[in-house]
Amino acid sequence: MDIKVEFKKIGRPIWSHPVLNRIARGQVTTTQMQDFVLQRHTLTEGFVALLEVIIQATDDVDLQNCIVQNLGDETGHGVETDSHASWRADYLHALGLSPPYVAPLLSGTLAYNKALSELLSSRNVLACAGALLLLERTIPPEFAHIRRGLEKLFPNTFRLQPGDSTAERLQKQRARLYLVDHEHHDARYHEPDLRHALSRHFVDGCARQAIVSGAELVATAKINFYDSIAEHLGR
Repeated sequence: MDIKVEFKKIGRPIWSHPVLNRIARGQVTTTQMQDFVLQRHTLTEGFVALLEVIIQATDDVDLQNCIVQNLGDETGHGVETDSHASWRADYLHALGLSPPYVAPLLSGTLAYNKALSELLSSRNVLACAGALLLLERTIPPEFAHIRRGLEKLFPNTFRLQPGDSTAERLQKQRARLYLVDHEHHDARYHEPDLRHALSRHFVDGCARQAIVSGAELVATAKINFYDSIAEHLGR
C-alpha cells in the first residue's frame, strides 16, 4: 500500500473521533475545554525529544535534514518569540491558563506519554519516524477541530470578526497562531517532506513494518487519549 494511503487509514480514527467532533461543535463548557486543552498540551512534551532522537540516531541525510528543519521551527530558529513554545504559551494564556500548567492527568494522557517514552527509549529510527509522520498527518485536522471549538466557546478571544480593531485582531491572531500554523505548515511542509524522505524505505518489507509499527503505536495511544477525554467529559 502507498505510504500516503496507509497513513491516512491509520490516522483517520484520530481526527474523526466523536469527542473531537463534539469539541469542534462547542458542545462542552468553557471549563471542560480548558481541562481538555491542558491534557492535550501534555502530549506535546515529548515531541522535541522525538525529533532529537531521530536526528541523533539516523545516518539518512535526507531524513536528518527534514527533521532538523522541523526542530528549527519548534525552537524558532534561534528567535525565541517565533518558537512553538512561545506561541503555545500565548495560546494557553489566551485561555486563561498559566504556568506550570499542572493538572491531574487522565489515564489516557499518562498512557500516551508512557508509550512515547518507550518508543524513544528504543531508538528505533524508522519506528520513531513513522510515529512522527503519523503526528504530522493528524495534528492539522485535530487542531482545526480544536480551533473551531474555541471560536464558538471563546469568540472574544479566538474568533476573527469584521468589527475587530487592529489591536483586537493582532491579539486574536497571536492567540490563534499556535493552532493555525500547525494546521497549515504541518500539512504543507512537514508531513509531505517527511513522507517523501520515508518513501524509499517504505518499499522494503522490514523497514515498512518498522515505520508502520511506530505509527500504529502512537495512533493507538492517541485514540486511547481521546477515549479517556470522552469518558472524563461524560454526556
